[in-house]
Amino acid sequence: MAKTAFWVWCLFVFGTGVQAQETSRFFRTYTEKDGLSDRRVQCIWRDREGWLWVGTAFGLNRFDGRTFTTYLPDPDHPGRSVSHESIFAIAEDSRQRLWIATANGLNCFDPKTQTFRIWKNTGRDNGSLPNSWVNHLWVDSLDRVWLACDNRDLTCFDPPTGKFTAYPWKSYAAQALPSTANKEYRTIERIEPKSAHEIWLFANIGLFSFDLRRLEFAHHRSREIPSPRLGVALPEGADAAISFPDAHGAWWLGGAKGLWRYEGYAARIRQLEGIRPGKVAPEESSSPAFHMLDLRKLPLRLILDVHANRLIFVENQEVIKTVSIPGRRAVMVYEDRKGMIWVGGERQLFQVDPATGRLSPFPVPDSLWFGRQPSTFRTMAEDSRGRYWFGNDQEGVFIYDPATRLWSKPVESQGFISLAPWHMLADPTQKRLWIGTEDYGLFLYDETKDRFVHYEHDETDPRHSLGAFIIPDLCLDPNGRLWAATDPGGISGFAGGPGNSAFDTYGLREGLPSSRILGITADPAGRLWLATSRGLICRDPASRRFQLFDSEEGLPQEPPQGQIRTGRGGEILFSTERGVYAFHPDSVLIQPGDSRILLSDFRVAGLSRVNPLRPLRNPGLKLSWKDNFLILNFPQLTFSHLEKLNMPTSWLDSTPHGSWQAGRVEGLYQRAPGKYRLLIRSGRNGQWNQPGYRLNLVIAPPFWQTWWFLLLLLAGAGSIGWGMYRWRVAQIRKEERMKAGFQRRIAEVEMSALRAQMNPHFIFNCLNSINRFILVNEPDAASDYLTKFSRLIRLILDHSRTERISLDRELDALRLYIELEAMRFDHKFAYEIDVAPEVVPGQIDIPPLLLQPYVENAIWHGLMQKKTNGRLWVRVFRIGPDLGIEIQDDGVGRKAAAELKSKSASRQKSHGTAVTAERLELIRRLFGVDAQIDITDLYDSGGAPAGTRVMIRIQTNAHDERPSS
Repeated sequence: MAKTAFWVWCLFVFGTGVQAQETSRFFRTYTEKDGLSDRRVQCIWRDREGWLWVGTAFGLNRFDGRTFTTYLPDPDHPGRSVSHESIFAIAEDSRQRLWIATANGLNCFDPKTQTFRIWKNTGRDNGSLPNSWVNHLWVDSLDRVWLACDNRDLTCFDPPTGKFTAYPWKSYAAQALPSTANKEYRTIERIEPKSAHEIWLFANIGLFSFDLRRLEFAHHRSREIPSPRLGVALPEGADAAISFPDAHGAWWLGGAKGLWRYEGYAARIRQLEGIRPGKVAPEESSSPAFHMLDLRKLPLRLILDVHANRLIFVENQEVIKTVSIPGRRAVMVYEDRKGMIWVGGERQLFQVDPATGRLSPFPVPDSLWFGRQPSTFRTMAEDSRGRYWFGNDQEGVFIYDPATRLWSKPVESQGFISLAPWHMLADPTQKRLWIGTEDYGLFLYDETKDRFVHYEHDETDPRHSLGAFIIPDLCLDPNGRLWAATDPGGISGFAGGPGNSAFDTYGLREGLPSSRILGITADPAGRLWLATSRGLICRDPASRRFQLFDSEEGLPQEPPQGQIRTGRGGEILFSTERGVYAFHPDSVLIQPGDSRILLSDFRVAGLSRVNPLRPLRNPGLKLSWKDNFLILNFPQLTFSHLEKLNMPTSWLDSTPHGSWQAGRVEGLYQRAPGKYRLLIRSGRNGQWNQPGYRLNLVIAPPFWQTWWFLLLLLAGAGSIGWGMYRWRVAQIRKEERMKAGFQRRIAEVEMSALRAQMNPHFIFNCLNSINRFILVNEPDAASDYLTKFSRLIRLILDHSRTERISLDRELDALRLYIELEAMRFDHKFAYEIDVAPEVVPGQIDIPPLLLQPYVENAIWHGLMQKKTNGRLWVRVFRIGPDLGIEIQDDGVGRKAAAELKSKSASRQKSHGTAVTAERLELIRRLFGVDAQIDITDLYDSGGAPAGTRVMIRIQTNAHDERPSS
């Protein structure tokens, strides 16, 4: 850094520059009115942390971009102040300590402890500083401090040992320059680096150097120092006695009239030399003065001077030839795929040979013109078939086919209606051509279909339709996406949707600084550059943010006109009324300034908690709950265009009450105790420097909000609550036991009532059958029937005493019942009980008398009504983990049975199935066993009723199945 500072100092001291009027707007001056302790600046240094240190004739100054902090001698605090007010030189070592040369000693400032250490001449020859007046100093890579003490030899100070070593420069100077040997005052005034192991010694008697390895001096003639020209003049009243280069593209200058900062990055936008506009006619004052084109096949740049009607050829930034264009208003320049140059003007076209500059008219047939009014060719494109499209501001579109040498115009039946095309752009890879107009929006010509698609602004959907009806310019980004400049609707990117909703439009609501877009182009990185009346605007494709560039960023004072193009190497070209300008996007998009932010001070209730001269490096603060107001000052160490610097502040966890502005936070009143994290960032135009500054703030609670107090409180409350909880749980359990017993008794009573209702039902039916056998005089059948009936009654009585019986006992009872009914109906039906092998009836318990009512229904209402013999099936099987029981008959079916039942009121009505359904519901409630019943009507192939199937699915749990003995 020191070596660079020396050469920049040489540039300013020995160089002269261009007109000061052109560059003065890039200078910023600081004097006493800005807080500088003295305008007589004697040295400048920027440390690694980002602070700018300015040594003056009256005090040492630290600058953060907004505020100067001054260090002056203070006898009451010698360790906190400099030894003298006159500061001659500043340098920094690898430990970030600052070494300061003053008129009264060598000073060392340690930023970690915020203290000064001072060495002076003690007046005795005991190895102290040779002279307290130190003209200059320099720190080498070993942290040795080389001193130019007034009228003394070259001195080296070794900080670890505290030893000063003198090297006999005066003796060498007397030998090298004998004429100066008798001079009493011979002194080294300045030390600067010469190479990695050599330093320059600027003395009042000449120029010398010193080899740090060999410890040898050398004498030099002054002309051995190169004297280049800077090319930048200082503003009127400024001087450049000293200078210091900023790492971010700026230069700091100092002298007898203050501190100056030159925004060097602004010089990255340059005006092309030798190009000045011609005389402007009143009717053409609003038109672009220049049109630019970088040729693809030749290293040439063409500038079309509209007002002078001439074509300028530029090579290697020098004008090599100029070609005059006949006629008036030459506003179009275009290069076709063959490398031929086309120029369009008022009712005429020309071809220009780029190698020779020879110009040839290209006639347009008179039959294509609508009228005789003045009109101008102002745009051109070449489609994928090699046809040339010309846009005329009054006559519409002309098409010339070189293959057939025929001219034509698009007709309205193709979908094109505009007579004022403004800009054309061909997309050969997609076989389409875009036409932006001055009156009807945007047209897309599809070469494969020979049709136009029309796009226009839609007021009902401005975000996804074309921005406006006026389309001054078009461009394709590196991804092949079309972008349209609209006036005054912002920019519209083609998204390929249907109809007018095919665009993504960005205007003022989306952060665009201006909606009047006069020109648009894309650089190789995909950034869009927009020419507007406010300046140039850049859109970043990743963040979709817009950044405005105006005169403060180096643009000319005059606003850009509609012409903006991407040239060779990604360079951006744009024009104003005074000339053509060029820059590379990467050079101007570099954020000037430093991203470091420090907390320099915070005050609680008006009292400072941090030394304002000692920035806080540990980003954490702890406050008491009694502190009711807080002020934080956090400088962002940048110096470029502070008026455009934004420093947004956000609370990452929760937001206490307060307010903030750039460099300052006020508030935190009415806040709650806790931990807060404050994020402070800086940047311009939405481009934020990373990572910002994070401050951890802890607000201690009062004792009644501390964890131990709350723990004691919770322990006491918990003990009381636990006792109440245990008492309440006991009460609830007692109530639940009583309620459960009561509900069980109710269910048992209901079950007993249903059994009492079902058992007489069986007896009634069976006695009717016995009575019938006696009446028809069949004693043997009656005896057999009575025997089986008695066995069945015995089983029913046994089953009625329990809630569950085994499946085999249920099937035994069912078999007896079916045999009794078969005897009763003279064996009119056959039956079959089938138990699947995987079912072990003796190990499965089910509710008693579950199946009999459904078998009874099958016999009485299905088989009994059938005129022929029938059949009854009872099947028992597994359905997964559940038990399935299927009862099927081939009787008359439910529908026919219902009809017969309605015709004969004397028929016996069965209540068994309804009673069984109620029992199943009670069993589900009482024992938690789920049973599903599904009744299906059966039909034969002809659709006639063929019986009924009853499917009973019973959930079986572990307690429903008993292990085999």
